[in-house]
Amino acid sequence: MARELGLNPKKFRELANHRQEPWKRPLPDFIAALYVKRFGKPIPDVVKTIEEIAAETLAKKRAKKAKKTIASQQLNEQGSVTQSQAPGPTPK
Repeated sequence: MARELGLNPKKFRELANHRQEPWKRPLPDFIAALYVKRFGKPIPDVVKTIEEIAAETLAKKRAKKAKKTIASQQLNEQGSVTQSQAPGPTPK
């Protein structure tokens, strides 16, 4: 839930001092309350691990790169075809 909220794990120490400041909620309760406030539901629909998120991102990058490479190759092929069809000096 904290990842979806965009919370920085390095800042959790600042948020998790409910023993020193008893009016603050414990960190898990605080994160759950923020999640409900922002998304209007108690838990995410799909819970993904960091590894799953990283794998999806890598797959998207690879697919985008492959698509770009294919488009570049097609553009190069079209360019070479139009150059060969372009009128040039006629041989004598």
